[in-house]
Amino acid sequence: ILVACDLCVIRPGIQEGFRKHLAGRLPGFALNKLCLAATHTHAAPVLAGLYLTVGLAADACEQDGYAFVGGGYFSDAKSREGIAGLITVDLADPARPAPAGFLHIGLPPQRVAVEGTTAYVLDMFAILHAADISDPAAPQLQGQCHLYEWGYDLVLDGSTAYAACGQGGFCIVDVSDPTAMTQIGHLDIDESASGVALRGPLACVTE
Repeated sequence: ILVACDLCVIRPGIQEGFRKHLAGRLPGFALNKLCLAATHTHAAPVLAGLYLTVGLAADACEQDGYAFVGGGYFSDAKSREGIAGLITVDLADPARPAPAGFLHIGLPPQRVAVEGTTAYVLDMFAILHAADISDPAAPQLQGQCHLYEWGYDLVLDGSTAYAACGQGGFCIVDVSDPTAMTQIGHLDIDESASGVALRGPLACVTE
């Protein structure tokens, strides 16, 4: 079920109220299959298909008929290990997205970005993972770069990655060689870096 409205955000209170209302009208309906969406368009969006991931799906991007999804959950909070990683989904039939491949990284992804045949995954503990996706059915880990604090946002620009890392600040990583990524720049942020966007030579970092 897809519910869409002409709002920027559907407030959590409204979402919860709708779910309770629906639960009363449709006993036994799996509420985790309910998708609530917000849109600024006046043309009603149509849900073409649905793919349910294991755990949470934090981010996704599409390239060449495949979706690359960062998803999963903790199985052991103490060891910071879980069933989490890069999920590849075949979109050849949008009405029936099909699982294609999976790369386990252990830590819940926060952001996914793709450049050519490489997918970059920033996990919640600010580790940047590079994966070879030349075969979407069998993504392979190429390298990792350990940044500091928390992973919040990731933007790619050619061979450079820009990451918002919470109290770890704003980090710049050379990803020209995915097997040997290197942090080449860092900027402390007064509070906590939560988002990043690029415009020409400027990087806009939100707290």
